[in-house]
Amino acid sequence: MSAAPFIRAYKRDIVKAKDPQQIAALDSNTTPEYTNMKFATLILAALATVATASVLEVPAPVPVVERELEARACVASRCTCNRVQGQFCGNEAINRYCTNGHVFECNASTGATCDYGIRNSCVRCGRLTC
Repeated sequence: MSAAPFIRAYKRDIVKAKDPQQIAALDSNTTPEYTNMKFATLILAALATVATASVLEVPAPVPVVERELEARACVASRCTCNRVQGQFCGNEAINRYCTNGHVFECNASTGATCDYGIRNSCVRCGRLTC
């Protein structure tokens, strides 16, 4: 059953009523057609609210799990560096102890290095980042 005939009847009666008392009487009218229209309006409003709430429902945030970074042992190496503190990719063409594909940490005060092991970017392009 559509609410359209009830809405048209209600609008027609409001247009005919010129007196504010007549309009108030129409608003308080409990004839079946107005009662059905009000009921249908309430049902439609409730359904729209439920539909909107389910569409706009925001999922609960995913809890952030604090994890410690995997510590990598920096193993002493025979690869020597130019005393510039930082990491670099090994290059056996320059120093046979600086293994290709491995990342090394240079100690600025001693020129000694330690080896962190294989790094994907060092393997792919010979740099810390490709």
